[in-house]
Amino acid sequence: MILQIPAADFGAAALGGITRVVNGMPATNLLGLYLFEDGAVDDEIGIAVDSSGNGNHALTRSGWPNAVKTAYGVKTPDSNGLCFVTPIPLNPAGRQLTAFVCGVNHLEGNSSGDYNNWVGQSVTADMDTPGAQHPNDDAVVLNYDGTGTPGHYQLYDNGGTIQGAATTGSAGPATYDQNGVAGIDIDAVAGAVKLHQLGFAMASRSAAGIPAFYDGATDRGFLSFGPWSHGATRSVNDVIGEAYAVAIYGRSFSETEAQTYMQYLADRVALRGVTFP
Repeated sequence: MILQIPAADFGAAALGGITRVVNGMPATNLLGLYLFEDGAVDDEIGIAVDSSGNGNHALTRSGWPNAVKTAYGVKTPDSNGLCFVTPIPLNPAGRQLTAFVCGVNHLEGNSSGDYNNWVGQSVTADMDTPGAQHPNDDAVVLNYDGTGTPGHYQLYDNGGTIQGAATTGSAGPATYDQNGVAGIDIDAVAGAVKLHQLGFAMASRSAAGIPAFYDGATDRGFLSFGPWSHGATRSVNDVIGEAYAVAIYGRSFSETEAQTYMQYLADRVALRGVTFP
């Protein structure tokens, strides 16, 4: 049966486009998607399976203990944290890279020198030793500051040699023991770094050191994700954080776009019973 509608004009109908998704996340420019949905509770997880279809599975860093499976994702096995290394270059030829992480920080708060690193570099000083300070030289890192009340995410640059300051951050998102989504966005084409947080304003910084470091050619190692402990001290908590999902894209995002993508990630995790403030 063919229905004909005389004089119909759909040119101004404002029909939405079609977004192709892979396991709940938009597929275009998706490099890696780690959902931690395999395994039973309390299993050791040494491989973070890439659910994007690209085969970019992440492995527990050599010398580090495996993450431990929970009902919602994976948790740190001790106060040093966990560290997965992906095969995704930190300095890609396209010079744009964004990593969104969904999880929770279990730091006790108001503890001097107590930080969680969520996204960083594989080839960096002392990362072979779980109990070291892990400054993550030289790269801009997605970091959670556990020294105050409340805690907050920030972009950390040890020495400020890349982004022109030690930290780029803003209030939020959720504080200790509250679930949230945050992202580090490297846009060396525009010479900027951005901190995205679900439900909160974007923070950004421009500096000459950003395009100089992320030049698209120099080997800067591979993207790693945690959380792992950064600083001279360790939390009194063995479980310093839980990772529910990580999505990595080979592009940069506007503030509005990032909010949409982070909501996609939160919606996927919410299917497991995770709630967000």
